[in-house]
Amino acid sequence: MMDEAAYHTALDQLFAQVEDALDEKAPEVDIESAAGILTLTFPDGSAVILSRQTAARELWIAAKSGGYHLRWDAGEWRVPATAEPLPSLLNRLATDQLGREVELLGAG
Repeated sequence: MMDEAAYHTALDQLFAQVEDALDEKAPEVDIESAAGILTLTFPDGSAVILSRQTAARELWIAAKSGGYHLRWDAGEWRVPATAEPLPSLLNRLATDQLGREVELLGAG
């Protein structure tokens, strides 16, 4: 498990990367960042919410399709139950909620 400083650094970088990707590839998505939470609001009013869970050192994501808890595993964020990596999950959620294919994060 990563220490708290590394955890916050990793999520700061991730949130900035997601914001930059949205600005470039899906500018119609509104972005709000506050108190460790990144909220992506889609044109249809739905949202994807990325939330820091510092005590557990996890990243939680809430979307129309459900909730996901991700843990740092072998150098990347993954859903423990399915081993799905964050880029795949986030791209899938954004595509579903945007109604068109979008790749926000590369496969690493």
